[in-house]
Amino acid sequence: MHLGNSIEQILNNRKPLPHKINDQWTINLDEFFDVDALDDMYSDLVKGIVKSKQYWEPVVIGSKYALYYNETPEVTVYQNSILKDSGIAERLVEEGFSNDDVYEFIKFAYPTLGLGKKLLLRTYKDYVSKFNAKHLSSENFDTDAYKYFPKLKEFIDNSGAFSEIGRIMFFLTERRTCTEIHCDYADLNTRKDQFITILPRKIKKLFVLNENFEKQYTTGVINTFDNGTWHGSDIVDTSTFSIRIDGLFSQQFLKKTGLYEHFN
Repeated sequence: MHLGNSIEQILNNRKPLPHKINDQWTINLDEFFDVDALDDMYSDLVKGIVKSKQYWEPVVIGSKYALYYNETPEVTVYQNSILKDSGIAERLVEEGFSNDDVYEFIKFAYPTLGLGKKLLLRTYKDYVSKFNAKHLSSENFDTDAYKYFPKLKEFIDNSGAFSEIGRIMFFLTERRTCTEIHCDYADLNTRKDQFITILPRKIKKLFVLNENFEKQYTTGVINTFDNGTWHGSDIVDTSTFSIRIDGLFSQQFLKKTGLYEHFN
C-alpha cells in the first residue's frame, strides 16, 4: 500500500474507485494454472510458514488515505506522523529495541491499528518508498525464507504466467480477523499492476467494492483484480493465508487469458 503523489487533493477518500479489468471486478484464473498441484502442496506451504516464523513482519502502509476506514491510524503511520518528533522510537532503539519491537510497543501503547503479518519470499529494498519496484525481477531478491517453499517456487517458475517475477509474499490471517478495506495507492488511482492472488482452499473471502460500495467476491483459487480499487476480505473462522505474486505477465499468458489488451 503506497503513498500517493498528491494527498492534498484527496478531499474524501471514500469515493467509488471504478477500476475494472475487461469490465469485470475480479478475474478467475484457475483454468490457466494447475490448481490441484496447489492443493496437494497445502501441507508443505503450512510447514514453510511455520519454519519461517522468525521472518514474519507487520503489514504496513504508506499513508492513512490508503485505508477505507482511517479514523484509527495504522501503527507505522502513527509512528511517522503523530510520534515523528517525539523521540520515543529513538529512545526505544537506544534501550535495545529492534524495529519490530518498536512497532509492537506503539501498537499496544497507543490507539493504533495493526494490519496483521506478512512473510516475504522475494522483496525489494526500501519497502514502502520503492513500492513501484515490486514487479521487477531486477529489483527483487530471494529472502532467506524462500528456501522453505521449494514446491511453490517450482509451481511459479513452471506456470508460464510471468516473464518477470518480482515480489512474492504471504499475508497471514488469524482466526476472527480480516483484511482491512484499502487501496494499494493513497491517491486512489490505478497503475494496472500485474499480479495474482492465490487463496488456498478459498478459505479467505477476498472482495473488491464496486461503484455502489457493494462487495464483489473473487471466485477462484487464483485471481487478479485492479488493486487501485477498494479491496479487503471478510472475517475468517480459522487461521489462513493468501499469497500474492507481483511481476510482469508473459505475452503468451496475456493472450490466452484475454488480458492482453487491458495491460498493453
